[in-house]
Amino acid sequence: NKVRGAVQSMQTVLFAAKNFSGFSSMVEFLRDEPGVELVPVPSGDAALKVLQEKKIDLLIAAENLEDMSGLACLKLVAQQFPLVYTALCSTLSPEDFHESTEGLGVLMQLSLQPGKEESAKMLAQLQKINALLSS
Repeated sequence: NKVRGAVQSMQTVLFAAKNFSGFSSMVEFLRDEPGVELVPVPSGDAALKVLQEKKIDLLIAAENLEDMSGLACLKLVAQQFPLVYTALCSTLSPEDFHESTEGLGVLMQLSLQPGKEESAKMLAQLQKINALLSS
């Protein structure tokens, strides 16, 4: 049913954050992006609930959620939903980030307030992987 060269199939992005105010440029970018559905949730528990009910392509976790750290959320997702790609907003150095997320299949590290450019890079990364998997 796929048309070659057409826009990638719908990407569903789950975004977990305690407070969305610092993420307005990323949220706006993702909401305006054709073929992207954005699902915002405030907690790790809410994210896990959505993952049980819906096919999610990418989970973005803020450094802090209502009920746990973003890293703790990623660890739970990696255990329960190993095929979901993840990104984490983090202040860790690239080395520390790599060490603390090793084995979790994290797509990329985002800044604490990712802008449009960073968001576009993340989506491009996701589409690259999906293209490789579907070829």
